[in-house]
Amino acid sequence: MQNKTLLEEYFSPFRIENKNLIAGISPKLHGTEYRLINPQSIQPRFKGRVQLEPALNLNDFKPSAVIDWMEIGFETEDTFKAKAVKSRLQASLNSCNSEVSVFVTGPEREIGYIGNHFVVKVQEPTPESLKIIIDGIRNEYVLYTVNVPSIEIRGIEVSVDFYPMWQEDRGDAESSLLRWQMIDVLRKHHFIDPVFSDVFEDTPRVYAGAKFGETPKLIDPNESLGAINDDLVKEVRKLKLKTKELVALHEKNHRAPEIDGTFYVGKRDNEVSFRSMDKVGDKRNATNGTAIELEAKDRRARIEVTFQKNGINTYGSPKVIGLDNVEDLKGFKFQTLRKLAFNFYYPTISAKEEGRFLSADSTELTIFSKTGIYGLEEYYRAKYMLEEARHKRDSSEPEPKKVRSKGYRLGYDDLNQKIGRALRVLTKKWSLFDV
Repeated sequence: MQNKTLLEEYFSPFRIENKNLIAGISPKLHGTEYRLINPQSIQPRFKGRVQLEPALNLNDFKPSAVIDWMEIGFETEDTFKAKAVKSRLQASLNSCNSEVSVFVTGPEREIGYIGNHFVVKVQEPTPESLKIIIDGIRNEYVLYTVNVPSIEIRGIEVSVDFYPMWQEDRGDAESSLLRWQMIDVLRKHHFIDPVFSDVFEDTPRVYAGAKFGETPKLIDPNESLGAINDDLVKEVRKLKLKTKELVALHEKNHRAPEIDGTFYVGKRDNEVSFRSMDKVGDKRNATNGTAIELEAKDRRARIEVTFQKNGINTYGSPKVIGLDNVEDLKGFKFQTLRKLAFNFYYPTISAKEEGRFLSADSTELTIFSKTGIYGLEEYYRAKYMLEEARHKRDSSEPEPKKVRSKGYRLGYDDLNQKIGRALRVLTKKWSLFDV
């Protein structure tokens, strides 16, 4: 690893939907400060590049990993109403003074279900509350267990929260700014395997106070290249390339997500999906649009991954990660999810020599400030397609270097390690779970 040499600084501004949130905060602070340094690797692929490092002290935050919700499924020999099952299980929890709540549906998550396949959604489960629920199921119902686990895990959402360290001399505005900077870093530096977003409906998008269902994409393939560069459009047609595959080439087609919006990758009903948000409310009711506002000290930056099984006869992503049935929770190592779901990188971007210094590519810098590592990956992919087509048409054109699977990313070790430690604490919490 090379010594860090500060080459220049760069300010990446926020995009905020609710302007009331930033009242009283200087516009000069509405963003995240970045340092451009020499890459912390001597590998040849990083030659002529600069590394972007956020000027954010991770020690200003306390990370914590939790199970936000869990779904368990079971099949009974007799027929029951989902509403009656919920009443019995909730009564068992209430009798033990548990504040945990449950919601019961059918196997396809149907409300008002009557039958013998049930899915129980448990909000913020603890080992103690989940044991009460499982004991209640086993005591109240005769379970059908032929060729199926008695009680399977149908879904689980694991969240990692970053709480700004509470200081008496730090006001709400400063704490909010820190929280937004952490959200900004989580979104920009999070690398999600393209397999989870390889279709248009799954690509990164944000919901920020628009009409329900309106979630603008960070890069919309329906954008036109014509408004940006007519010559490029003509060339693309001659090369017989698809315009939709090249929209990431221009920074104007990249849209920064609102910092106060909810950021999604993957559809809600996907077996694997991701979200990040400014967690300022709890117990949100989507039906009537209400939520409980959190106290300032409980507000945090959150990133989460959801694994779920859809339907009775599907394999399901919980089983893929090793959570087939409730017995698998004991001894499950949640830190194994770090590389799969919570993988963070520093980007490196192209730079040109100007005298004794390297000057960062302005297009790549702008793209990263809007759409992060995801946007850069899409830009490099589109650029390679265009250059490859030019070379095939005319061999005198330079042959492009193929971008490796690791691209031009460098591991964000400090952040990855903090998340790994938080997940190990979650492992310890559930290590004694026994049913």
